[in-house]
Amino acid sequence: MNEKDPDLIAFRADPKPIVEKYSAVVTARGEFRKAWEEIADLSWDSAEDKQAYESLPRDRWPTRLRVDHFKALGNLADFRKLLATNKSVVAPDQFKQIETAVTTFNNVLSALANQNMAKNRLATYYRESGQPEKSLPILAELFAEDPLDPNNQMALVLVTYISALKGNPMPPKEELQKARGVAASIRDLKNNGTDKVGYWEAYTLVLEFSIMLGEPKVVNDTLSFMRRNRSDMSRDMVSPPLWGDDKRVRRPMNALSVELAKRFLSLHVQQGVTEKPAFKIVEVAAGAEPVVVFTDPDAPALASKVMTTPDDDEVTSIIAADGSTPPPVKPEPPKPAEAREDPADAKAKPAAPAPAPAAEAKPADTKPAEAKPADAKPADTK
Repeated sequence: MNEKDPDLIAFRADPKPIVEKYSAVVTARGEFRKAWEEIADLSWDSAEDKQAYESLPRDRWPTRLRVDHFKALGNLADFRKLLATNKSVVAPDQFKQIETAVTTFNNVLSALANQNMAKNRLATYYRESGQPEKSLPILAELFAEDPLDPNNQMALVLVTYISALKGNPMPPKEELQKARGVAASIRDLKNNGTDKVGYWEAYTLVLEFSIMLGEPKVVNDTLSFMRRNRSDMSRDMVSPPLWGDDKRVRRPMNALSVELAKRFLSLHVQQGVTEKPAFKIVEVAAGAEPVVVFTDPDAPALASKVMTTPDDDEVTSIIAADGSTPPPVKPEPPKPAEAREDPADAKAKPAAPAPAPAAEAKPADTKPAEAKPADAKPADTK
């Protein structure tokens, strides 16, 4: 299904009529009604729902399910099994109508999900390449569809952030506080998740807004805590090391990781912040393109060196220029496990012969000692 499909265009403009059109076909059979209603619920949010999600506390949100196209697609896969199970009790013409409706609706939701994924990737690319302004229209469009998705909420934060950077005029304090609050919510939602870049982007924004709001102590205390616990982004937002890399070298995950690290380090030079940086960014010459890495503040100068891995692949390793990086050691192959005898194959072993009986003990030949009279000595007389 392409972007010019009438149903897809109509769904983007107003999903309700499209959902109702296909629901009428499917729910004509009572046995499908409950399963289909959940799929329909997951496929769209009304304008009233979206407004409630933005303005009301969670305990006052609508009771219907929030939009989730990927979950709806998963439910549609299960629904196809239910449909096949009941094929024998549904008239052939009606079954064909229901099957066609399910397939078409699945195609609409699949196209929507794929388009939104592509838009998210494009918005991320713009932010990685230092063009956040270009990401705003895309994020705003995604936010209009799902205001609770943390990736889409970033649009609200970036609008205020970019406006503050331009400072002409500076956004009012209330807007800065609101943007910081949204950024903090995004940070908390992404904590312990897989989106490390998204987590640290939100965390950095929280600290940057705190500087804008004249609260350097909060920033200084946070940086101090990260240094003491060795928990800053240079130890988290990284890719696995290459063969031969110095242990003090940490490779960033992507270009946005480097941009965020630069912004993070700039916090240390803000007025009122006295904490020293816990890492530094180094560009190492390595052929046509330099390699950008994170390392410790007191690490020596770094250099690149082409090495051959144990698998005979060539990699460009980053080592200390002063020769202090030890050569990589090829891991020893694991020792083969000792063969164990299968009890089923074990043969009975003959019992060991019993020890020979001990010889009968005979009494020792004893001779009576010869009794000799004691030499009597006369008693002393005085």
